[in-house]
Amino acid sequence: MPYSGLVFVLRFLGIMDCCALIAVFLPREAMEWGHRFVGLGEMPSAPLVDYLTRSASAAYALHGCTLLYAATDVVRHWNLIRFLGWVAQAHGLIMLGIDLHAGMPLWWTIVEPLGFAGTGAVVLVVQRSYGCPVVPH
Repeated sequence: MPYSGLVFVLRFLGIMDCCALIAVFLPREAMEWGHRFVGLGEMPSAPLVDYLTRSASAAYALHGCTLLYAATDVVRHWNLIRFLGWVAQAHGLIMLGIDLHAGMPLWWTIVEPLGFAGTGAVVLVVQRSYGCPVVPH
C-alpha cells in the first residue's frame, strides 16, 4: 500500500486524539481525581474550569477526526497534512509559553510542548520520506 507509513502515523495520532472525547463526558469527580493524581492539587470548582477542560478535550477529539479524515486519502490531503504538521510545531511552542506563564510543573512543561512538536515533526518527516506527489486540486 503506497504511503502506508504516513497513513499509519495519521491513524495512530488520530485515534489517540479521539480518546480525549472520553474527558468530555467524565464525571467531575473523575476529573478532580486526575487533577490530584498528576500533582496539580485540588481542581478549582468554577463553571469556567469545567467548560475549559471539556471544550479542550472536544477540540483534541476534533483534531483527531481531522487526522483520521486526512488519512483516508493522503495524496489528496497532502497539503493539509503538511499544514497540520507545521501547526503542531507552532502549537508546541505556544504551549511552552502557556505552561511557563501558568507555572505548570517542570515535567508537564517539558512533556506537553515536546509532545505537540514531536508529533508534528514525525508527520513531517514521514511525509517527506515519500517525496511530493502530484496533488490533485
